Amino acid sequence: METTAEQCKKKIISPLASFRREKNKTKHGTSTGKGRDEVYCSRWFAYEAFRFLEDRDLPRKRLATVSNYCYKFKHIGPAILELHYL
Repeated sequence: METTAEQCKKKIISPLASFRREKNKTKHGTSTGKGRDEVYCSRWFAYEAFRFLEDRDLPRKRLATVSNYCYKFKHIGPAILELHYL
């Protein structure tokens, strides 16, 4: 097989973009207040095969670095505060 990595990358970008499009249509097509005939159901041939990638674009959990600290401010002077970690 004479295919480079760059060519493979280009060939997978199009189906991934199509899956994102269909996923968004499905997500927005099932909102509250829609009738049964208004609900979007994807007819793209590869939608079911690509469903294992549904959580691919979800952000990962991050560490909260600032909110985990407790601070105590000590009033020293008219406009001076001293910061202490608890």
